Amino acid sequence: MIDALRSLYQDQDHTALRFKRPSKFVFLCGGVITSNPHPTNLRDYLYRTKHFSNRLNADVVLAETARDLYRATQYKDLISFEEDIARIASLVLVIPESPGSLAELGAFATNDIIRRALRVIMQQRFENDESFIRFGPIEHIIKMHGRDFVGFYPWRVDDTPRIRSISPHYKAVVDFINDHLD
Repeated sequence: MIDALRSLYQDQDHTALRFKRPSKFVFLCGGVITSNPHPTNLRDYLYRTKHFSNRLNADVVLAETARDLYRATQYKDLISFEEDIARIASLVLVIPESPGSLAELGAFATNDIIRRALRVIMQQRFENDESFIRFGPIEHIIKMHGRDFVGFYPWRVDDTPRIRSISPHYKAVVDFINDHLD
């Protein structure tokens, strides 16, 4: 098998060889997408209520979809599978607002392969928070790649729970994502 691969490699004209990335896509991680008429988290609001995928310069792939695909693969763990997704994704966007998305943020921030494609959208109220999330994974991303890899926006979730106060910042969030896609 090795000899066959070596022969194939040697038969190629590497100066003319070009690889084309599949269509651009954003791998979107965050809170749970529900059927509730009122979104309870930013990811749900952006994806289901605002249909922001229509305003992005890329397709959107939900983390749940990847998890379903993972089950049908031979990968030994989900992180290895998501590393490969990050290699072909234009952007890995995490909105840390659920236990799963907080775990993804921690895993992705310390993974050299995923971190290059990683962008994070956080509630502005946590920008200067004295927390492990802010001074752990978020600070690590900022130190490794710069402050522009993290977008801080004001929104809140009320007691109902419903997401509030993001509407005036919707365009800025979409621009943040599109700027990183370009």
